[in-house]
Amino acid sequence: MAHVDITEQFERIQQQALDSSIPLADTLRLCIAVGGRLNAPGLIKWANAELDGYGVENELPEYRTVHAPMMVSYFLGPNRVQGQVVTADLVDPEFRPKMHDVPLREALASLEEMAKREQETISMVSEHSGDMGAMIKRNTADPTFLTITSVYWDVPRIAFGSVVDKVRTKLVTMVAEFDVAVRQPGVSTVAAARDAISVVVEPGGVMNMNSAPVGSIVTGGDKSVITSNNAGRDVVATTAGGDIKDSSTSGTSRAQQTPPRFWETAWWTVGKVIVGSVGLVVAGLAAYFTYLAI
Repeated sequence: MAHVDITEQFERIQQQALDSSIPLADTLRLCIAVGGRLNAPGLIKWANAELDGYGVENELPEYRTVHAPMMVSYFLGPNRVQGQVVTADLVDPEFRPKMHDVPLREALASLEEMAKREQETISMVSEHSGDMGAMIKRNTADPTFLTITSVYWDVPRIAFGSVVDKVRTKLVTMVAEFDVAVRQPGVSTVAAARDAISVVVEPGGVMNMNSAPVGSIVTGGDKSVITSNNAGRDVVATTAGGDIKDSSTSGTSRAQQTPPRFWETAWWTVGKVIVGSVGLVVAGLAAYFTYLAI
């Protein structure tokens, strides 16, 4: 590819990334084309991951994890309580540093859409909330008469826009690094471009394609437990989930020891967005009547 073509392509990437009216999807597709011409598979993989979302086999870049309070909604007998904060004493000590970390694996276009919504916060549910409920069960008291309908994070809307902005900044920085490198004596345009690409494909373990081992699976019935605080009183509730079953083998003296907890595996990811309170009410009633039927 001619040197002038490389320079022009990088200039287009920068112009589009600087223009917030242009969807980032268009700029990322341009990155895929440039990555192909430069024989830069790292750039292609990164741009595709941002376009399509990060699968569980992909390690998330650091900027894709945001912070938000963990919340719980539940029934206390016939009474419904929504949006209570889960405190640190209700989870295992090893999990406490991660309890407010929300991994955003969705496609970038989805994050852009969520950043434009009117509500101040967006509730996000982990597909492994049952594991969280089982963990919390080990740290709680009597679960009588209480049923959890959901465990989720209240993610500020601005957090989604922040992720989008960081992707734009990475693209602008990549081109800036190219502009600096290409002016250095003895540095070819292609070499400068490939070095600049490291801005988006190296930091944070972006393209580690190896899956982390999974040591636990969810099994059993819908009975896990969480404790929350309501008007100064400890409240114990039951959450849909299940018992934790160790999927690793046991009975050996080798370095098998404790299997990875769910937050140590590659499948620790946010599964879906709660669009409105109607979904919570329906899920809550279903969980409540299921509990009564057991």
